[in-house]
Order: sequence, then C-alpha cells, then structure tokens
Amino acid sequence: MNKKWMLTAGLTLTLVTGFSLGAYADGLVKKISAYQNGNIKIKVDGKSVNLVDGGDRLIPIVYDGHTYVPAKPVAEALGAKIKWNGSTSTIDILTGANGTDTGATPNKDNAATAVKGATNTYPSTTKSADLFESFKPTAKDALKLYMDAIKSGDKTKLNAFIEKSDLSVDGYENEAANDVKKAGKNVDGIRLSDQEVIDGLYTGIMDQLNNDRWYKYSQHSQTNGRMYLEYVVKADDYSKLISATFTFVVDSKSNKYHLKSIYFY
Repeated sequence: MNKKWMLTAGLTLTLVTGFSLGAYADGLVKKISAYQNGNIKIKVDGKSVNLVDGGDRLIPIVYDGHTYVPAKPVAEALGAKIKWNGSTSTIDILTGANGTDTGATPNKDNAATAVKGATNTYPSTTKSADLFESFKPTAKDALKLYMDAIKSGDKTKLNAFIEKSDLSVDGYENEAANDVKKAGKNVDGIRLSDQEVIDGLYTGIMDQLNNDRWYKYSQHSQTNGRMYLEYVVKADDYSKLISATFTFVVDSKSNKYHLKSIYFY
C-alpha cells in the first residue's frame, strides 16, 4: 500500500526536484513570493540528509509560516522510493516492497517530458501587436528555461521546449535541430564567464522576468506573411542583454501562422 507522508511540527514535505509545470496554464498553479533558507538542515535518525539532486543543491523554502523541503532526498533517506506520474500530476512515495515500482523518478532524466512547448499556430489574420502582448507569458517561460540552462549547464528542458515548439512550414526545412544547436552554443558561450558572474546574471534576469520588466528593445514586426516577436531582458548592473525571438511564417497549406523558429541570445 502506498503511504501518504507528512512531516510534523510545521514542516511540510514537498517536491522541488527537476520536473517542470510547463506554461502554468492550470488554475491550480500560482506564483508566490518565498524565501530560500540554506541554514536549514534535515536529519533522519541522527544522520544528515544530503539535499542534492545530481549536481544541484536543493534549498528548503520558507513560505507563509511553513518550511518546504525537497521530497526526493528526504524520502530516499527514509528508505522510500519516489515516483512522478505525469498523467495524473501525482507524486508517489513508496515504502517497503512497494519501493520496486517502476514509474518515472522525478529528476532530470525525465524532466523533458514535463516541458510544454509554445502555442505554435495562429490564424493568418493575427496581428503582431496583439500577439506580442498575449505571448509574453510564453516568452517568460522560455527565457527562464534559457537562464536555467545558463546557470546549470543542463540544456535538457530548453531543448525540449524548442523541439516541441518549432513547426514545419511548407517550403522550408524544420528549424528545431538548428535552433537547439544555436541555443546550446550561446548557453556555452555565456557559461565561459566566472560562476559568480553567471549567478549574478541569473538572479538579476529572473528578478526582471518575475516582475514582468521587459527591456526597451523588446519589439514586434510583421511583413509579407511573417511575424517577429522579440523579447529582451536586462539585469540591473549587467550590460548583457538576454533575448528570445520567435519567428512565425504563414504556411501555404494550412493558411495559418506557424512558429518556424526560436532564437535565444
């Protein structure tokens, strides 16, 4: 029998490992303001739990008077297995013989399956000015994936987003593989900087994105069956601009705009 686990004394067990909630379309998902507390330590039977997943440090979060800790390392320290069921959005913690379950473990190995691509078809009558505004949440999610790749070096989710978003357009080759290659090259280029610079840039850009502060160079244009949506972000105290450009082209067969390519810089 699967057991539902709860840590007492005000400590709530939650998952902060590597699966994505996609574009946050579900009304049950909302943005919050919380604090990371790296001073919090967890012990199981007197033995400290190493709060890491792969090479990433997982830091407990304090929100609304409760402390949330990463489920995966804690469950494993208790001798349990933890599985993610994407079809039902359920985290299963299995103990004893039930720990042999073969479901997907919520880590980077299956992170890409949880990433949602952008909405990539629109009527041919769509105006770039209208789409530019309504597309901002998607651009924000895309740029967050780009920044996560810059910070960690893991491009799995970024690549999945590109591959699920780019569409073929009649008369053109599919650009997904090329877009993945270009994004990866730009990620690697930025990661040549010192880690302190990368961390500062990441924090600054994410703050801008979370507060919907777009840089003045963000723009859109439309001509001859093409739409270009460019979203630019700049962190305070950093000269580096981070951007994502989405190119839509009218497909002659469907007579709809198709998202042909995404360029991250």
